[in-house]
This record gives sequence, C-alpha cells and structure tokens, in this order.
Amino acid sequence: MDHKTKKDCVMMKDGVMMQMKDGKATAISSSVTMSNGTTVMTDGTVTMQNGTKSMLKEGESMDMSGKMIPAHKDHMEK
Repeated sequence: MDHKTKKDCVMMKDGVMMQMKDGKATAISSSVTMSNGTTVMTDGTVTMQNGTKSMLKEGESMDMSGKMIPAHKDHMEK
C-alpha cells in the first residue's frame, strides 16, 4: 500500500509527524485526537484513552479511529 491509497491517518516520516488527508501529507502543528480518544502529539507521543503512552516509530502510522498501522518494509526503503 502506498501513501496515495492509504486512508486518512497520522504517520512518523523522516522524524516528523505528518497527517495524511485526501492523499496529501502535511506536518502537524498541534496534537491530533482520534475518534477513540487517543491523542498523538507533534513529537510522535501517543497517549491512549486509558493513559498508556508510547511513541510512533519511523514509518508507523495510526488511522483516525486510533488503530495502529505497523511500518511496512517498502516505506522504510524510500
């Protein structure tokens, strides 16, 4: 799956949190809250609704419902 077919999401790309919307990626300038209450900060910190924190790694993404999408090898080779 390439970026053009990926649904709206946020992703860590080249150390920058990006938001994919309508096939276009832009850097996020403020935190994004997903429909399940999960918040993603500009530095990639993810805070789940239950308070659990983690970091998005390079190539990982999260759809707008709050579901994690693992990094794919083809994204890492670009």
